[in-house]
Amino acid sequence: MRLDKLPLGEAIVGFLLVALVVTFLVARHEVASTDNEAAAGSPTASAAPSGSTAPGQVEITMTDNKFDNTELTVAAGADVTIPITNNGSAVHNVHIAGEGGNFAADFCTASGSDPCSDPTRIAGGATGTLTFTVPNTPGAEIPYRCDFHPTEMKGTVKVQ
Repeated sequence: MRLDKLPLGEAIVGFLLVALVVTFLVARHEVASTDNEAAAGSPTASAAPSGSTAPGQVEITMTDNKFDNTELTVAAGADVTIPITNNGSAVHNVHIAGEGGNFAADFCTASGSDPCSDPTRIAGGATGTLTFTVPNTPGAEIPYRCDFHPTEMKGTVKVQ
């Protein structure tokens, strides 16, 4: 039995055990942090059933490839600013149709006629806003979409 090899073997096993425990603790902390953030949510989003929120108090979270909120309820004639969060990895945006529910362009721009998110391309993990004046036509339903995924990511703005 060689005594000079025994401490090295114990050191390697000890190191591996410590690395395993540290990895487990870090992973557990990350999962707990994510769960706490998701549980906390936003008071606006949790206050209303099935995606609707109080008029003028809406927000949108995007993932790959869907909106969490596909039905936004806003007050007629109101000036609204909608916070947008991209929790996905792909680039997304929010583009609201103009007059008559038609999109003026395939891709919205900051200088275009349709309301568009700022920035017009929201990278994964980034945030933006969408500011626009709601038409003064109660009962109107205005489509919105992500220009990058228009068949998958779409919704409706309902005017009260």
